[in-house]
Amino acid sequence: MSEGKYNVVFKGEILSGMSPEVAKQNFSDTFNITGMKLDAFFSGKPAVLKKNVDKGEGQKFRGQLKRLGLLSSLNPLGAPETPVQEAHAGGETPTATEGSSSSSQADAVWSLAPVGSDMNQVKDNRAPVSVDISQITVAPVGADILVEKKKQEVLDVDTSKLSIS
Repeated sequence: MSEGKYNVVFKGEILSGMSPEVAKQNFSDTFNITGMKLDAFFSGKPAVLKKNVDKGEGQKFRGQLKRLGLLSSLNPLGAPETPVQEAHAGGETPTATEGSSSSSQADAVWSLAPVGSDMNQVKDNRAPVSVDISQITVAPVGADILVEKKKQEVLDVDTSKLSIS
């Protein structure tokens, strides 16, 4: 049944001469995606924008992407491919209003990341902070660090001359 069916795949590539900021803004405006989700589409990892479409519809969609300044590919279904990040764009995201409330979760696409994948999408490029700890001391094992006790002096008292009577 997948004869003549294709997936439209986007890898974050833009047309030469197109400003990356303009291409991202066009993508954001068209598919109503912002923030980290938008950055994920432009990370270089393949994302399926339209799946299970015939060749004509796929080429038409690729033409729309090209007018936005974006390069995409048309991959036949059933062809061996690298692991692809599933993504719904263009109003295809399953919501609770589609179908019955019990089947809306069944319509969602779930997948597992390949072994060894970097699951942290946010990269922190800040330099590490250097903290001066030279003035910090460590208490000995068993020391009571909450209360500082004063040393009590023990007096030697002569009680030999005292009696109980």
